[in-house]
Amino acid sequence: MMKFGNKVVVLGAGGWMGREVIARLSEQKYQVTAVVKRASRNRDLALFPQVKVREVQDWSLEKVQGYLAGQEIVINLLTDQSVSHEACHDEALRELQAGLVLVAEEQAIARWIQLSHLGAGTQADSPWAQLCGLLDEMVIASRSMLVTILRAGLLIGQGDDTTTLYQAQLQRSKLMLMPNAERQVQPLWVRDFARALAGAIKQPASYGKIWELAGDEDMSLQDLASWVAQFQGVQNPTLLPMCQMNAKFMALLGPLAPFRVTTAYQNKRMANDQITDQAFADLTGFKPRQIEAVLSDYISQMKTRQRYDFLRRNAGRKTTTSA
Repeated sequence: MMKFGNKVVVLGAGGWMGREVIARLSEQKYQVTAVVKRASRNRDLALFPQVKVREVQDWSLEKVQGYLAGQEIVINLLTDQSVSHEACHDEALRELQAGLVLVAEEQAIARWIQLSHLGAGTQADSPWAQLCGLLDEMVIASRSMLVTILRAGLLIGQGDDTTTLYQAQLQRSKLMLMPNAERQVQPLWVRDFARALAGAIKQPASYGKIWELAGDEDMSLQDLASWVAQFQGVQNPTLLPMCQMNAKFMALLGPLAPFRVTTAYQNKRMANDQITDQAFADLTGFKPRQIEAVLSDYISQMKTRQRYDFLRRNAGRKTTTSA
């Protein structure tokens, strides 16, 4: 059995989920090199014990490859494009990934964990899912590394590009036009995803596997927005579907859009339903936090009695079950 130590390099650590991943790795005493595009925007990562922040300025192989030297574990979060000024854009990802896999093999790196997304595959319908599938195949083909692909569903938490945008829009108006309103999702707390990632590093059951990580509760994005509204104390919101053309236009307008409820990255991810038959607890050994508990951390303005009534009304909602 291949053995490896505690030296970890995290590529794309400046994205939204990077902070949670770094926090979990630091808790487990890993020596972390957090590679970001701009160090000045990510200085707070260095406050975690045993974490060093390193800057690349642009996501080119020339700039990145040096940070793999002396490492034992690579965690690749470069498909997280939630923070636009930190993102590695689509046109660069393919070439960068191919080069990094070769560098990792030359450096005798033992372990590689890769962020991917539900629905990824070279035969998928959307260009984004096809690209993610190709990136997955590149690293799976490695003969020298223990590889795990983590295909994440819809991740939620404070500062996300879904529930946080819904909350802000509903503060402005009870009317909300929603892209991908009927898309089916199983929301997962980003901290649970980060915990699962950190736990998988030295878990033999994850070696050579593709894990699909999503929450236990099935719903549409419109259902999720309704939950946000109710936890926020917004009575009788009007939530209407938005066509894809308008959704792309709103994403392009950014802060100027009348309905700021989506981003270009979210639109790419939501090209297909974000659900899986794989049970989170069976893979990770722990149950994900329930969505009402997650939302209550950063959205809820309900009083205790209102929350009880809300949960009772939703007690019959559909949840996934283990196979």
